[in-house]
Amino acid sequence: MFAAPGPEPVVAIKMGKCVVEPHRDEAKRAAGKLWITPSQDKGEVIIVKKDDVNHFQWRSREMPCAVDPAIDTMVFPGDANFVKTSTGTDKDRVYILQFKAQEDRRFFFWMQDADDSNDEELVEKLNKTLNGDGADLGASLRALRANPATAAAPGQTPLSLGNLQDVFASLDMPAAPAAEDSDALARSLAAAMQQQTTRVGLGDVATGDAVDASGVLQDQTVVDRLLQHLPESQRNVGELATLVRAPQFRQALSQLTSALLTPDNYASILANFGLKAQQVSSDPVQGFLDAILAAVAKEKGDGDGDAKMDDA
Repeated sequence: MFAAPGPEPVVAIKMGKCVVEPHRDEAKRAAGKLWITPSQDKGEVIIVKKDDVNHFQWRSREMPCAVDPAIDTMVFPGDANFVKTSTGTDKDRVYILQFKAQEDRRFFFWMQDADDSNDEELVEKLNKTLNGDGADLGASLRALRANPATAAAPGQTPLSLGNLQDVFASLDMPAAPAAEDSDALARSLAAAMQQQTTRVGLGDVATGDAVDASGVLQDQTVVDRLLQHLPESQRNVGELATLVRAPQFRQALSQLTSALLTPDNYASILANFGLKAQQVSSDPVQGFLDAILAAVAKEKGDGDGDAKMDDA
């Protein structure tokens, strides 16, 4: 039932799991409300690093180092937030790990330490560990996905961040109208990956020069969405242009590439992005992009039919 012991945690908070069910009240259930029941198992939420990637886990305090495999998921900067959620009772100390790209991908926990004086400090530390102070890669992808692809400038190389974002985007946004040359862009991306004699990383594609050439930072709709994820004092185009060349942004792309190249992580990454694996590929990065291409193709065919559900 439980996984083998892993690395020592960077953060640990005494918390129990919660059982999540549709609300027992018919009207609230119809409105998408949930019924949250705390499990009495003694445990803790922990963050561990594997291959320089954060893993969010829950483990038992009664069975030392026993990690529950159902709550062992990779979290990249900007992927998720850990916040307190209302249950309708003021004294409840229930928290939720909510993934931004999938509204139905969430985990509920309750504080088990009788002393609540350190709750805010512990949660702040956990969020900083998960998301750091660097580039919010997930937010950047979601914001760019919400807008159609920007037309290529004369002489622009077809393999740019703008092209990549047409397929490399989080799936929580409504499907944007397809650009006239979207099929050509997809073929260009696939061909470029296949022609490389050395393995291509995501950072080799999403360079600062590629961002400039794509023209996405001249699109006000994209800029407005991206600025929402920056501190108020940094909400300007100049800061965005600096951000995409920042070491933290390069590191986020490098971490995702490294994680893809680790066999034990591959399935978890696909699950985090809500993707289904395509045919087996000798290049995990190519396989990941193939899965994204397939998801985008399905999105264009089906439209945005995802059900929405309110937090408990």
